[in-house]
Amino acid sequence: MNALLWPLALLACVALQWLFSFWTFLGATPQFALVATVAVAVIRGPAAGETFGFTAGLLIDALGAHLFGANALALTLIGYAVGRLRRQMDASLAPPQMAVVGLLSWVHFALLGLIGSVFIGKFSLRPVQGLLLLPLYNALLAPFVFGWMQRFRVKEGPQTL
Repeated sequence: MNALLWPLALLACVALQWLFSFWTFLGATPQFALVATVAVAVIRGPAAGETFGFTAGLLIDALGAHLFGANALALTLIGYAVGRLRRQMDASLAPPQMAVVGLLSWVHFALLGLIGSVFIGKFSLRPVQGLLLLPLYNALLAPFVFGWMQRFRVKEGPQTL
């Protein structure tokens, strides 16, 4: 049963991000995939974070009309980096979760811009109000997504038959 929970969490995350892409508030929408990738990387480590980020990013890229693979690469890098640095942060409480996700929202934006400048020759800027509100939306979403992802945490240790 537990093997089905992570793919369901992944599909729910991508579906919510796709659904909210149709409804913007002042030019910004929350990025469920980014927040979930950070949560998975903090909870499970770099391998799970980069795998979740790559898969979520690839599905989001397949559903969007922009540079294919940009989200997959950006979320993979973020998932790996957060997973490697998870021991240096206390992400058990909401304020650190919100701070990390808020900062990584700008990192994600910068990575997408750099990837775009390499492959299509321009750094695409979102509207300024979206850039300012995006970290706020993602930070407010972080405690809920972290709590939701904690439910899928597999207990580590020896397996019993």
